[in-house]
Amino acid sequence: MGAPATKSPELLIKHADMLVERKDLESALKVMMRFEYIEDKDELKTFYTGTKLSNRLSHSTI
Repeated sequence: MGAPATKSPELLIKHADMLVERKDLESALKVMMRFEYIEDKDELKTFYTGTKLSNRLSHSTI
């Protein structure tokens, strides 16, 4: 069984963050492209805001 819909944004962000941390930017981009398919954008924003991923991307520390 897959993760509940409310868990999907959190899992995608954690996975993208792990890929960016490993410098696998091509795979991270592929994961982040799936963000547009998440129906609950507020849920996505909640998990993204304040994460290491948001800090890395906004401060270019990758």
